[in-house]
Amino acid sequence: MKLQGVLLDFDGTLGDTTDLIFASWQATLEHYHQKQPSRKEIVSTFGLPLRDGLAAFLPGVPLEEALEVYREHNFKYHDIMIKSFPYVADGLRQLKEQGYKLAVVTSKKHYLAEKGLNILQLRQYMDGVITCEECTEHKPKAEPMAKGAALLNLDPQACLAVGDSPYDLMSGQAAGCRTTWVSWSPYDKETVNKFIIPDYTIDKLTDLVPLLARVNKEAK
Repeated sequence: MKLQGVLLDFDGTLGDTTDLIFASWQATLEHYHQKQPSRKEIVSTFGLPLRDGLAAFLPGVPLEEALEVYREHNFKYHDIMIKSFPYVADGLRQLKEQGYKLAVVTSKKHYLAEKGLNILQLRQYMDGVITCEECTEHKPKAEPMAKGAALLNLDPQACLAVGDSPYDLMSGQAAGCRTTWVSWSPYDKETVNKFIIPDYTIDKLTDLVPLLARVNKEAK
């Protein structure tokens, strides 16, 4: 089946929010006088719902309270710390020019996902957004990517799931999508491969255009 749609994660894939996320983690753990985990330990939560990540490092702390502490810091600094990755806008523009349908599939809340897309001037390229608020199950389960495909009115097999974390790719694979890992991820390839071997790897988002052309030519 030819690929007609692309399902893209946001944090670490389209938007560079890594410094913001680390700062919010640090502020939250300091608030509860908890030992700071290593950078690699925090990265291991990227792609999962925030609730799951915080629960792993704040045992015995009221989770709803911890979520509010994290979100307060994250919202406060979001607009000044979020950055765009190189080639992302160009890649999205080229994909739209080639007629591909695009959706963001993220574990963020809807308001913040839309806010980030608008700040980075990427919302114009998207046909829709699926967030944790539209799902009852979350990455790495199939539901988020499956709902992204449904939003585009496409079979998951006609979609490419693109992300920086293994959880993005596992969600895509579980839904029936082909998968692409982005090499600018805070995850290293060795760690990703312990969870899943992606179908493809790209070094910049503009690489998706020739990749999709090649895959679709082979599908004839």
